Amino acid sequence: MKRIKLLVFIIPMVWGLHCEAFSEVPQYVVQELGVVLKDINNMGHVIGRNNYRQCFIWQNGTYLYLNEPGEIDFSGYAINNYGQVAGITSSFDAAVWDSGTVTNIGKLPGRYYAEPADINDLTQVVGWSSHFIPGIGPDAGHATLWQDGQIVDLGTLGGQYSQAYAINNSSRIVGRAQLPNSDSRPFLWQDGQMINLGLPFGQEIEGVSTWASDINDKGQVLVYHGYICDNGIWTDIGSLGGGWTGAEAINNLGWVVGRSLTTEGTFKPFLYKDGVMCSLDSLISPDSNWRLIEAHGINDQGWIVGYGSYKDEGDINRKGGAYLLIPVPEPSSVFALGLAMFGTGLGWVRRKKK
Repeated sequence: MKRIKLLVFIIPMVWGLHCEAFSEVPQYVVQELGVVLKDINNMGHVIGRNNYRQCFIWQNGTYLYLNEPGEIDFSGYAINNYGQVAGITSSFDAAVWDSGTVTNIGKLPGRYYAEPADINDLTQVVGWSSHFIPGIGPDAGHATLWQDGQIVDLGTLGGQYSQAYAINNSSRIVGRAQLPNSDSRPFLWQDGQMINLGLPFGQEIEGVSTWASDINDKGQVLVYHGYICDNGIWTDIGSLGGGWTGAEAINNLGWVVGRSLTTEGTFKPFLYKDGVMCSLDSLISPDSNWRLIEAHGINDQGWIVGYGSYKDEGDINRKGGAYLLIPVPEPSSVFALGLAMFGTGLGWVRRKKK
């Protein structure tokens, strides 16, 4: 017990020292993009929504709108590296937007509501399908895979519900599933089987629940409460000093973003890179007038999307908005050329904002 207490006090100090001394952590510029940003791909395309409830893809300074102002016929949640967007229709079915065409891919039979969460480069979509409970709304549902025109129920770990949050390009799926005792555990679904990843470091504590929030193409599974599970080897990514972390996304370099509790008792978004966790606020200019609150996604170039608040010149009150963080110096000319080429493919379906 004494040893555990000692570690609790030492770890925040070590993280802080490493963050200040780590000169290779990239600095960022902040771009305000909309009300809600959902996802970012490796081409730098961001899926989001504005004040007019328009779903958009942002690419290199240009907005491509997927619906008309006020329409809610399609809302996008995730985007793959080919620019295909997984989302939901006004009839609560899962759907895929591709080059201006929305294809309804449905939901599990007998279910009321589909919630797509991710789409990989094979156009496989994962999420969950729910029943509707009168007076309450959709239940937690069952994890669902949409592929090749089929809708697959991924099952549970013996409990009543499961939800799939991410799929990589090897078709490995992660999420949360309920046990018979009502606790939830992170799962890995592969080769037709749902595998219980358990709690970090092999612990089994009744009454404790967690889940897997993301998986990269190396098979590293990000567990929400601040852990990476890599082929059975667990890594604690630490915190910003307050002992609690909520990890949202991991890229193929093993970089992680999310939100963590500081020693002052406030929550701040973070970047975890090469064993070091830093507050994102420390990586932007103090003159930006931004206060970063959450971080939801990161691509392989280190671009980060999230939510925060800011003041324009002359403002008295702060305004909430979604942000994109771009590393400085900006990506190489090769990457910029890739953006331009990919943008050409999307440009023919661009609609102007009305």
